[in-house]
Parts: sequence; C-alpha cells; structure tokens
Amino acid sequence: MYDKLDVMYDKLDVMYDKLDVMYDKLDVMYDKLDVMYDKLDVMYDKLDVMYDKLDVMYDKLDVMYDKLDVMYDKLDVMYDKLDVMYDKLDVMYDKLDVMYDKLDVMYDKLDVMYDKLDVMYDKLDVMYDKLDVMYDKLDVMYDKLDVMYDKLDVMYDKLDVICDDKLDVMYDKLDVMYDKLDVMYDKLDVMYDKLDVMYDKLDVMYDKLDVMYDKLDVMYDKLDVMYDKLDVMYDKLDVMYDKLDVMYDKLDVMYDKLDVMYDKLDVMYDKLDVMYDKLDVMYDKLDVMYDKLDVMYDKLDLMYDKLDVMYDKLDILRALCGRVNSAEAQINHYGLRRMALRGVARGFGRCSTLKGKARRIYDQTAIGTFRLLLKIGMERFWE
Repeated sequence: MYDKLDVMYDKLDVMYDKLDVMYDKLDVMYDKLDVMYDKLDVMYDKLDVMYDKLDVMYDKLDVMYDKLDVMYDKLDVMYDKLDVMYDKLDVMYDKLDVMYDKLDVMYDKLDVMYDKLDVMYDKLDVMYDKLDVMYDKLDVMYDKLDVMYDKLDVMYDKLDVICDDKLDVMYDKLDVMYDKLDVMYDKLDVMYDKLDVMYDKLDVMYDKLDVMYDKLDVMYDKLDVMYDKLDVMYDKLDVMYDKLDVMYDKLDVMYDKLDVMYDKLDVMYDKLDVMYDKLDVMYDKLDVMYDKLDVMYDKLDLMYDKLDVMYDKLDILRALCGRVNSAEAQINHYGLRRMALRGVARGFGRCSTLKGKARRIYDQTAIGTFRLLLKIGMERFWE
C-alpha cells in the first residue's frame, strides 16, 4: 500500500504539473484573446471612420453630380479647369479600385478569422468537457482516499492488536502518508481553485467571442453598405466621364468655329483697310476737284469782269463813233450785249451746278467716311 501510495503521489505530481502547464497555456490564450479583442475594437473603430468618410464622399459626389449639370452650361468658364478635374477623377478612380481590392482582402481575412474562432470555440468546448471529466475523476479519487483512510484506521487498530512492535513503524509511515495526503489535499485544492479560475476565464472568453461575433456582423453589414455606395459612386463617375467627353467634343467644335470666325474677321479687317485707303484717295481727289472748281469759279469771275470791261469799252467806242449808222450800231450793240449776258449766265450756271454737285458729293462722302471710321473703331474696341 505504501508503494501504491507513492505511485499515486507521483502521478498526482505529474497531474499537478500538467495542470500548471494547462493553466499557463490558458493564460497565454486569454492574453491572446485580449489582444485579438483589442485589435478587433481598433478595426471596428477604423471601419466606422471609413464608413463615415465614405458617407462624406458619397454626399460630396452627389454635390459634384449636381454641380456638373451647372458646369455643363458654363463651358467657357470651365475649359481650363476640366483638365485638372479629369486628372483628379482618374486619381479618385484608381484610389477607389485600391479601396475595393483592400475591402476584398479584409473580407477574406474576416472570413478566415471567423473560421479560426469557430475552431477555437470547438477546442474550448473540448477542453471544458475534459476538465469536467478530470473534476469528476478527482472527486472519485477523493472518495477513494476517504475509503482508504477508513481502511487504514481499521488496519491501524488491527496492527495495535497484532503487533505492538510494528505499530510504531506503521504509525510513522502513516504519519508520512498523512502528510502526503495533506499535501495531496492542498494540491487538489489548488487544482480546484485553478480550475475555477480557468472556468471563469473561459466564461469571459466566451462573452468576448460573442461581442466579437456581433461586431463582425456589424462590420459585415457596414461593408455591404460601403460596397453599394461604391457601386453608386462608380456609376456616377461613369456618367460624369461621358458628360466630360461630350463637353470636350463641343469645345472642339467651338474652337474650330472660332478659328473660322477669326480668319473671316482677318479678311474683313484687310478689306476694310483697303476700303479705308480707297476712301482716303477719293477724299484727296475730291479735295483736288473742289480746288479746281474754286479755280474755275475764280476764272469765270475774272471772265465776267473782263466782259464788263469790254462792255464799257464798247460803250466808249460807241460814243466816240457818234451816231454813224446808229440803227445798225444799236442793233449790233444790243445783239452783243444779249450774247455776252447769255454766255456769262450759261457759264455761271454750269459752274454753280458743278459746284453744288461737288459740294453734295463732298458732304455725302464725308458723312459716309465718318460712319465707316466709327464702325471700324467700335469693332476694334470690342476686339
């Protein structure tokens, strides 16, 4: 019996050591679960931030979509800014692709984590069942030790009766056995306490896993929402890209038309320069004509004065000649006077007509030239 008790004592030591190892491993698992729990909290917070940022981006894209309708009408103002916007949209498109790929990776990693947690949960169930079995076995061992203790009492009594010499030895051995049983009892108490601690920690781990599972569900739902919003953003970006293509084509057409208009304005400007030069030449020629008409008018005045002098001289000749052939002289006198007056009047009338026509041509030309110069000046001002 003493040898058997030694063997039992050794086995209990081994069990105690194994339970210590299990206890340490459970502590490590508990710490790792705490770390996982903290990391999931951080991931959860980051996903909340990403979710909020995606909401902001979604709202901003709605605003951009509305503003693009207004920008579509203001092509002249946005011509220089469209290139910058096009580059930024390319960058956003690339970033959205990267985000989409990262979300896929996160989704796959969460699936892996979920599977690993299931495995851990199953292993913890197995451990819990084994601990229950161990606890039951320890109860059985404790009962057997009680029975053994009772039997030892009986044996002790019998040994007192049978052999007084061996009683001391047996008594000493029983003391040793009693001490060992005390140690075993203490160790079993410690094992029981540790198992209680392990049970409590497993409960905490179970609760934390429930919380982690709920958070993962929330994260999964938010990722679904983010995926839908990214789809909407992708569709709106496609619409924006198509509208920008249309705007680009219209700007090309407008640019070509402006080139044609610019060339035509150059031709018109050259023709107006030629017309302006021709009008200058006409104006100079009219000035020359006007000066020549003034000279002709002065010469006709001189001719009229000379005819008056000639008329006076004829009167003097008539007085000197007397009344020789008075009838014929009077006829000739009146004929010459009538002819001279008729010629002077005809010449003066023609000169007056030419002078009036020249004046009208000059006035009309001056008015037309002024209007043309005013028109050219206004066109150059608007240019």
